[in-house]
Amino acid sequence: MNISKSQINKLKQRIQGDVFDSQLIRTIYSTDASMFKRTPRLVAHPKTTEDVFHLIEFAKVNNLVIAPRGGGTGLAGESLTSGIVIDFSKYFNRIVEYDVTSQSVVLLPGVVHGVLNNYLVKDRLIFGPDPATSNRCTIGGMIANNSTGAHSLKYGMTSRWVKNLKIMLADGKIINTQTDNVLANVQTLILNHIDIIKKTWPNTPRNRHGYLLYNVIKDNSFDLGQLFLASEGTLGIILEATLQLGTMIDTNLISIHFENRFDALSAASLLLEFSPSAVEIIDDVCLKMARENKIYKELFPESIASILLVELPALKDNTNTPTINLITTKLNDHHLPHTLKEYLNPITRDHAWNLRKQVAGLINRVPGSHQPLPFIEDVCVDPKNLKEYIMGVENILKKFNLTYLTFGHAGDGTVHLRPFLNMKAPHTLKLLPLICDEVYNHTLKIKGTISGEHGDGYLRGPFIKKQYGLEMFELFKNIKKMLDPDNRLNPDKKTGAPQVETWSEFLKFIEYKINPNFCLDLNWNNDLFTQEIDKCNGCGACRSNLDDVDMCPVFKSTGYEFHTPRAKVNTAKAFMQGTLTKLDYNELKQIYNYCLGCGRCEENCPSNVSTLKIIYEMKALINKKTPLKLPQLFIDNLATLILKLGLFPKLANTLNNLSLTKMFQSTFLNLDTTRSFPAINSKIRPRFNQAKLVYFSDIYSGTINTKITDNLIDIFKYNNIEIFIPQALNSGVIEYTYAKTKKVSSIIHSNLKILLPLISKGAKIIVTEPSAFLMLTNEYQHLLNKQDSKLLTDICIFYADFLLKLYQEGQLRPFNTTLDFEVAFHLSCHQKKLPNPYSSCQLLNNISGLKVHKLASGCCGLSGTFGLTKDHSLISNSIAQKKLNELSDLSFDFGISDCGSCLMQLNHLRPDKNHFHPIELIAKTYGL
Repeated sequence: MNISKSQINKLKQRIQGDVFDSQLIRTIYSTDASMFKRTPRLVAHPKTTEDVFHLIEFAKVNNLVIAPRGGGTGLAGESLTSGIVIDFSKYFNRIVEYDVTSQSVVLLPGVVHGVLNNYLVKDRLIFGPDPATSNRCTIGGMIANNSTGAHSLKYGMTSRWVKNLKIMLADGKIINTQTDNVLANVQTLILNHIDIIKKTWPNTPRNRHGYLLYNVIKDNSFDLGQLFLASEGTLGIILEATLQLGTMIDTNLISIHFENRFDALSAASLLLEFSPSAVEIIDDVCLKMARENKIYKELFPESIASILLVELPALKDNTNTPTINLITTKLNDHHLPHTLKEYLNPITRDHAWNLRKQVAGLINRVPGSHQPLPFIEDVCVDPKNLKEYIMGVENILKKFNLTYLTFGHAGDGTVHLRPFLNMKAPHTLKLLPLICDEVYNHTLKIKGTISGEHGDGYLRGPFIKKQYGLEMFELFKNIKKMLDPDNRLNPDKKTGAPQVETWSEFLKFIEYKINPNFCLDLNWNNDLFTQEIDKCNGCGACRSNLDDVDMCPVFKSTGYEFHTPRAKVNTAKAFMQGTLTKLDYNELKQIYNYCLGCGRCEENCPSNVSTLKIIYEMKALINKKTPLKLPQLFIDNLATLILKLGLFPKLANTLNNLSLTKMFQSTFLNLDTTRSFPAINSKIRPRFNQAKLVYFSDIYSGTINTKITDNLIDIFKYNNIEIFIPQALNSGVIEYTYAKTKKVSSIIHSNLKILLPLISKGAKIIVTEPSAFLMLTNEYQHLLNKQDSKLLTDICIFYADFLLKLYQEGQLRPFNTTLDFEVAFHLSCHQKKLPNPYSSCQLLNNISGLKVHKLASGCCGLSGTFGLTKDHSLISNSIAQKKLNELSDLSFDFGISDCGSCLMQLNHLRPDKNHFHPIELIAKTYGL
C-alpha cells in the first residue's frame, strides 16, 4: 500500500519520538550483522509506550508489518523488514528500578547489556548471559533472541533470568507475563500438546529453535513469559523486563594449545568435570588473522594451531595450580598433546579474552573474494559429539571444495563453523541450500539442534519443520496465529521464513554498479575501495556506548544509528551498488559531516576497515555535488586565515573582541560565539642554521601559542641541540577533515617544497602537534606517491619520543627545578594513534614534585573545528560533558595536553584554570 507524505507527517506529529521515511535512513536500517538486506518503509524511534501503540495502529491501517530492533547485531536478519523498523535503542534505554536485596532489576528493552553490568558491578552483581556483542547488544534483543554467550556453562541462557515481561500484543493490549492471567486459549493449546513438545525437544545444552514451548511447560508449571523468549518479535513487542541477577565470581583464565582443532574439540568435554565457567575454541585459521595484531602475535605464536580458552573458579591463593595439574593429567591420559598457559597478569588476561570477543570481526580481515559466511554456524550438539559433528561437516564441505574456520563455545557444544564462500559468484547461491540440507541432516542424525544461540530469522527459520516435524511446526504456526491473527509482527521470521531458494532476493551481497562519474580522490581504485567497504560485516562494534570502550564519540553522544561508522560504510556501499536512487546530497552531508575524523572506529574495528578513507571519499563526493556556503568556506580557509592574521596580531585580536564581529560570526559564519576564540600571536619567524633537525611549527604553535615554539627552541638550545625553523606551516588537517582534496594537495606540495631540500641533506622533522604528525606520516600517503610518503614517515619524529629517548640514554640534562603541582593530562584522539601515545606523559613523570593524573580516554568534544559551529555545539558539548565532569571531580593545578585544539577546549571547559603544553612545563623545570 502506498503511503502518502501527509500520512507520515501526521504520524510524526502523533508520536513523541522520531519517524524517518527518507531513502537514506531506510537504507541504513536495511542491514544488520547478518548477510541479509531488507529495506523498511519507515524507521521509528519511540519515546513512550503510547508511541509504540500509535506505530502498531499506523501499521494496521496501512497494511504494514513491524519488526522491533535493538543494536542490530543479529546474525540471522531477525530485525530486518520491509515494513516499520522500531528501534528501541535510542530512547527506551533506561533502568527503571534496581533492588540489590532481591537481586533484581526492571529496565526498558533498549538498555545495552554492558551498560547494565557496569551499573551492577559496584554490588558485584551481574546479568550473566554474555554475547560477544555485549558492549552494544540490547537486553530487549537478548530476550527476543534468548541470547547467551561464552559463560553459558555458568549462567545459561537469557530465559533462565527473566522474571517478568511487559508485552504489547499485536492488538495494542499490554500484558505482564508474570501476573496477568491471559491468553487462556494459547495456554490450552500448549497444554494439549505436552507429549509432542517433550518428545521433539532436543537434549542439547542449548536450543532456541522455533518457540520455547518446552521452557513454558517444564517444572510442571506454565511460564507464559518463556513463550516470548526467542520469539524474535513475532508474538509481541517487549516494553519492559524484570530480570533476576547473578553474583559475580572470581575466575582465572588459562589457554590450552593444541596441534589441531580436532584435539581441541576432543578436549573440550573432558574439561567439564573441573567446573569451568567458559571453554572457548579458536582454531588455526582465526589465530592466523589475529596475529596481524602485535598483541595476539606475542600471546599466540605461530607454533600454536588451535586453542581452548578456559575460565576456572579462582582458588584462595588466586591460582589454579592443583586444577591445572589435574587437567594436564587428564589430557595426557587421553593422548592429547598440548601446552598450557595461565594468565596471572590482568592485562595479558584481558588481551587473551578480548581475542575471543573480537574473533567474529577479526575473521573478516581475510583478503580475497572468499569470505567466512555465517549461515550454518549455530548448531549445538552434545559436547562429547563435537569432534564427530565437525569432522562430518568437513567431509560435506570437501565435496564442494570448501574450507572453513571454527570458533566459539566448545564447552557446551556450540562451535561456530563458517565456510569460505565467494558470495558474488553465481554458483554460490545454488550451493547454500545443498550445504544447509546436508549439514542439518548430519546435525539431526547426532541429535543436535539447528539453532543454539544466534537466532532463526531468515537464516534458520526455513528449517524449523525439518527439526521438529510437521505436528510441532503446525503448533508453532497456530500459536503465532492466535497472538498475531493479522500476521503483523515480524511475519517473515520463524514459521513464516522464506525458503532458502529465495535468499537471493534479499542477500546484501550485490554486485557493484560503479557510477562512471564517481572519481576517487585518494590513492586507490574502485576495486580497492569496494573491497574495503566489503570488509565491514555490520557487527556493530562501532556502536558501543560503554565508557570503557574507546569508540565513536558522536554516536555515544546522540545514540542515532545513522551516526555510527557502520552506517557511513553501509551508505557508501549502497551508493556504489546503485541502490540509492533518490539521493539527497544535503541529507548525505548530515550523515558524513558528523564524523570528527578522530579515528576511534578505525583503530578499534575488529575487521580493520579503513573507515576514515571511505568517509573521506564520500565527503569529497558531497563537496562536488553541493554548493559551498559561507560558513563552510570560512572553516575551509580557517588555517590559512590564521596564518595571515599572524602577520597583524594586534589588529586581529582587536577586531575579534568587537561585539560587531561576534554578531557577524554568529549570523553569517554560523559560529558558536559562547566560546572564546584564542588570541592570535605574532607569526613565528624563520630561524635559519645548518641543523639536522627541522621543527614543523603548526598553526597552533606557530601563530596561536607561539610559546610552545619558543620553549622548544630554548629546551633544545639548553641541551646543545640545534634545530631549524623554516616558518609556521599548515599541515592541512582541517582541510583533510573536510575532504578538500585540491586544497590538501596544494598544502602538501607547498610543505614538501620547503621540507624536501632539507630532508635531502639528512634532516629529520620534529613535530609537537599530534594531528600534524599524523598528517605527515599517515594521511599524506593517501595523496602522495609511495616514495615521498615513505620518506616522510621515516624522518618525522614526535618531539616527546625524541626527548624521552635522549633522557633515557642520559643525553638530556636533568630536570633541575621541582614543580610542586598536580596536573590533569588529557590524551587527544589523534595522539592515541601515535607509536607511543603517552611519551610526553612519561617525560613529565620525571619532573620532581610533579604529579600527573591521566584523564580517562575520551574525546574532549571540540575536535579541531567541529565544535566551533552552532550546528555542532550541542553534540560537541554533550561529548565534552564527561570530560568536564572528570575535571570537576579532580583536584588539579593545571590542565595539560599536546593537542592545540584540546588545549582550547580545556580552556573553554575550565576557564578558572591554566592549561599548558608539556613543552611549557619542561621549559619551566629547566628555568627557561
